[in-house]
Amino acid sequence: MAAIARDAGVSRGAFYSQFSNLEELLGVVLSDTAARLAEPSPEGDAASAGTARERARAALTRLVGHVAARSAFYTAASTWKTSSVVHEATRDAYAAQIRTLIEAVRETAPHRLGSPTEEQFDFAATFVAGGLIAALTAWLRTNRATPSATLVEELLALLPEWLVADEVTE
Repeated sequence: MAAIARDAGVSRGAFYSQFSNLEELLGVVLSDTAARLAEPSPEGDAASAGTARERARAALTRLVGHVAARSAFYTAASTWKTSSVVHEATRDAYAAQIRTLIEAVRETAPHRLGSPTEEQFDFAATFVAGGLIAALTAWLRTNRATPSATLVEELLALLPEWLVADEVTE
């Protein structure tokens, strides 16, 4: 933590006035990152328009690009001994993004075959977010030489069809 405070240009006291430990800092960083990645880029992308598959691809492209650009940090962080609180906070932040995709699908096709009911939104979003985090963690830990664009397509193929189908099946 001394190195983090030094690199940030603050005293250890200033660090501890904001965070009680490294785990708390990691939780805030990961949750804030998830929220920032949910915002479309200033240049615009398909996250706010287009088909469900285009919105999901744009969101995955931002996520994978972010993780790939910071792979050393995320690989190291994935080995830190942290409580489930950090994992849950991160998963919940990403689940909020997935809920947005689910709501968009429900608006365009409220009775799409296989889509979760309103009562299942949170459960479905948590399930998908947890799977994405697990897949990205495995990608980092195994040092797969998979290009980011290929990984995006692999993850997109693993998402539930009701979430990313271009054609509406009622």
